[in-house]
Amino acid sequence: MKKIIHSVFLLVVCNIFLQGTETGGLIRRPCAFKGRILFTDDRISALYTLEDGDIRKIAEGRGIGYHISQSPVRDVIGTKIILDNGLQVPVLYDLKKDEIIRLQAPVSRAGQVSFTRNGVAAWTSGNRLHLSDGRSCDLPGYANLAPVSPDGKWVVSNDDSDQLWLTDIGSGKHIRVSPILEEAFYNPQWSPDGKSILFSSVGGTLWVYSLETGTARELTEGQSAVWKNSSTILFHRIDVKEGKAIN
Repeated sequence: MKKIIHSVFLLVVCNIFLQGTETGGLIRRPCAFKGRILFTDDRISALYTLEDGDIRKIAEGRGIGYHISQSPVRDVIGTKIILDNGLQVPVLYDLKKDEIIRLQAPVSRAGQVSFTRNGVAAWTSGNRLHLSDGRSCDLPGYANLAPVSPDGKWVVSNDDSDQLWLTDIGSGKHIRVSPILEEAFYNPQWSPDGKSILFSSVGGTLWVYSLETGTARELTEGQSAVWKNSSTILFHRIDVKEGKAIN
């Protein structure tokens, strides 16, 4: 990775009260997607679109708004629904067809959906990763978030001790990503070029793993980190002095 420019900025949380709408009052987890805004409500039990000033409920189900991924090639998003009996189902929602597509039968532990740059969907079922092109592989453990690499060759996921591992989807080989520390790690994110993985420790430290060097590099303390592009990470940090936030 050429360089990381880390910018501290004010993260504006969108908790907008909308009177007279069916959202229950609160907008949660808003994101832009192909000319519209997608968001969920305070119970994360429904998905809505905001387009040309109009709000429309497009899908509902327990937990459906917890994590939304976007296909880069189609008007399709991926998420997970928890049924009334507690079983879990990874699903696609086709915005053009207004249709929910179940990726598999309900199971006790299923993961969220991610996409390759060509639009192949990937999700976990128990300790196994499945892809919509028919491939699959075993993972070090069950992980709710197991993002597939942009080229579809790798997946990164947590094991049962919340350590992060790369898995070669073709061979099934596991490679450690997180440093050997007595700490848990979470929220792995691929850089757009697929050469680096951004992740966080529960203590609030940001790390980047390079596939080219096979090493993880500690960056700084920060929260809500995301890739802006393959060489830039955006995050926010709250500095506290004498018990008060100073930024």
